[in-house]
Amino acid sequence: MYKRRKAREQAVEIIFENMFNKESVSWIARMAQTYREIEIIPFGKKIAKYAIENQEEIDNLIKKYSERWSIDRISKVSLAILKMAISEILFISEMPTAVTINEAIEISKLFVEKQETGFIHGVLGAIIDNEKIKK
Repeated sequence: MYKRRKAREQAVEIIFENMFNKESVSWIARMAQTYREIEIIPFGKKIAKYAIENQEEIDNLIKKYSERWSIDRISKVSLAILKMAISEILFISEMPTAVTINEAIEISKLFVEKQETGFIHGVLGAIIDNEKIKK
């Protein structure tokens, strides 16, 4: 369990970094290993890769379900957490949706304010309910 949580946290960090430098997942992971001596867990790289490769689709879902909030108003950290969770929900079938949402909420508690955690939960819940995603 801990290894998957850590992998998701790493995916959030990679997605966050990609928002600023637009580098590939491989490049970001290599820099983390070289300069910060962090070994990126393969599951984290997989999630980040799907999030970055499918950014337009994921961003459209976030825009659709973030009521009255433009994507530009959402903090970059909250966006990275949302993108991590949505990419796992949509593209990684091995994990139940409820687990992914719970993990996203737990990770958000580490990085964002309480109201942002509620916002993240609301957006993910709306996506699941309205897009008829079952796992």
